[in-house]
Amino acid sequence: MSERKNKAVVERYLKVTLSGNLDELSEIVHSRVKGFDGEDKVAGLAKVRAYFEGVRAGLTRARYTSQIVTCDGEWVAVCGKMTATHSGPMMGMAASGRKISIPGAAFFRVTEGRIAEVRSFWDVAAFLKQTTLPPESAAALKRKP
Repeated sequence: MSERKNKAVVERYLKVTLSGNLDELSEIVHSRVKGFDGEDKVAGLAKVRAYFEGVRAGLTRARYTSQIVTCDGEWVAVCGKMTATHSGPMMGMAASGRKISIPGAAFFRVTEGRIAEVRSFWDVAAFLKQTTLPPESAAALKRKP
């Protein structure tokens, strides 16, 4: 499959997982997909779907903006940020109701037109800062010295 098509599969995955119809995952993800989100491993299409159902329960109006997308054969690398509202339980925390913007990167291996492997890395510290600190403390951390 061409690198252009591999990029298109990944872009569709990013849209579907955060805001689209999760039933479409079977069209773009291998049934035996391997996913790594930091230290956590998710194997199989059903577990990937369950993972994103949990993400969507905690984050509404989620969107991913790709800032860099590059491809080398079957590997597609994406760097960007996710914006959302923390409106439900996430990572053991109750909803804060705050808007968040979390930078991250992910690497996708695409074979036969479907994602076979995902390795993603998110700035968890940014999420915690934006959802758990009092607003005035979070604002103070954004100020440049």
